[in-house]
Amino acid sequence: TLSSSSAASDVYKRQFQGPGLSIREVFERMEVLGYRDLREIEWEDGLYQVKGQTGDGRPVKLYVDGNNGNVLSIRARN
Repeated sequence: TLSSSSAASDVYKRQFQGPGLSIREVFERMEVLGYRDLREIEWEDGLYQVKGQTGDGRPVKLYVDGNNGNVLSIRARN
């Protein structure tokens, strides 16, 4: 149907278009949120993946929306 192909097209566009925010903007937003020692900021699968530390020094991997800078997921890392 037309609506399902249109929805698939929207998913395709979101997946393959670049992020709205630059790496610098994501870096700055994560610093404002209290993350530090930020490194390996990469655009992958429609999200920025950011390795860094929490304010108290715990290593984390952040999954960040590339359009608005919202942290979608936080995972502890070793």
